[in-house]
Amino acid sequence: GDLDSVPAREFLAEVIEGLLDFLQVQPELVVADAHPDYPSSWLARDLGDRFGAGVMHAQHHLAHAAAVLAEHGRFPEVGECSLGIALDGTGWGPDGTAWGGEWLSLGGDLSWQRMGHLEPLPLIGGEAAVREPWRVAVAALVAAGEAELVASTPLAEQIGEERLETMIRLAADSSWPMASGAGRVFEAAGALLGVGEVNRWEGEAAARLEAVADRAGQPAEPWPGLEIEDVDGSPRLPSTSLLVEVARRAANGEAPASVAAGFHATFCRLAVELTDAVRGDIGVVALGGGCAVNRILCAQLSEGLEDLGLEVLLPCNVPPGDGGLSYGQAAIAAV
Repeated sequence: GDLDSVPAREFLAEVIEGLLDFLQVQPELVVADAHPDYPSSWLARDLGDRFGAGVMHAQHHLAHAAAVLAEHGRFPEVGECSLGIALDGTGWGPDGTAWGGEWLSLGGDLSWQRMGHLEPLPLIGGEAAVREPWRVAVAALVAAGEAELVASTPLAEQIGEERLETMIRLAADSSWPMASGAGRVFEAAGALLGVGEVNRWEGEAAARLEAVADRAGQPAEPWPGLEIEDVDGSPRLPSTSLLVEVARRAANGEAPASVAAGFHATFCRLAVELTDAVRGDIGVVALGGGCAVNRILCAQLSEGLEDLGLEVLLPCNVPPGDGGLSYGQAAIAAV
């Protein structure tokens, strides 16, 4: 959950104390997210010091993938390797940037590698861009040299000319933090269609986009002209180009349901192509992360991956988002 407030952090500590007392155990190993400055990471260090326990840090999206693999009893043995696709909001990457759309190989010896990812997008205002995904949408169009499209999208009616001009000007600054989160891309698409310019709760714009896509009544055909990019030998899903196409179609008057359905179909087609590029001889792929609550995404992506001959594992009893993160962390620590 959200540990930004002092009461939330105090409650987490209280729950841990209650569990330790109820179970009559003393921890030998404490596992936390790899982010060095999460409140949960601070607490893990404190508990380690208190009990003389080891402290282990698990990368956020690796834990998402591990949760799905472990739930199905398919965590790789030593000498084996599985592929995890973590389509999520934000998690700390070991390169110091925000990850969230990741293709990760995981070995039974806990060796792992980032095989591919989504194209990072600027977060204008940092955390403010997570709450207001229209900022991400504008930044993507500015980065693509397509800022003039914004005024013709439903987003312009929601935000107003003055705020849009300010954001376009701010987007020209190249110093904003970058994030490769799939959630940011889905939310930005929802913002462009005028169905979710602000997140009043986590992932609201993405959920509204899914609902609009569902109104199309049937799966759309993927859009042509969008291809996986190669950046320094690593495949990358072109988030910016995908959002430009959303804006262009919305500006041309295409129905929001049609655009939303086409966005989902195109994202899934690109995700399948990226998977095919990195899979090697891996036969099992686990799909996790907060975006895995999207039924359209899971259904279309699973179908495409199965057409490649892959066995697809989806979250069932363990929540796909951060509610299942500790399960994945425990699975990694238990190896």
